Amino acid sequence: MAMPGMNGTELIAGLRRIDPTLTIVAATGLNNKVNALTADGGGIDHLLLKPYTAEVLMETMSAVLKKSRAEAMPKTFDGETRR
Repeated sequence: MAMPGMNGTELIAGLRRIDPTLTIVAATGLNNKVNALTADGGGIDHLLLKPYTAEVLMETMSAVLKKSRAEAMPKTFDGETRR
């Protein structure tokens, strides 16, 4: 199944224009598109290849949230993360 009106690369570029800091997790069943999506400047942070398991999805989303929380933590004057 493909998205109507645009492809994944166009969607990712549009999302980056709206918010360059957005973390993008993409899922694809089109293995021949992997190189284009993951190449330098491709714009995605994590790629899931279909079919994937619920465990892989949970691990990926957990890693995304952990990184996001770490980046959002206030820093001390010496650059260390405050807890």
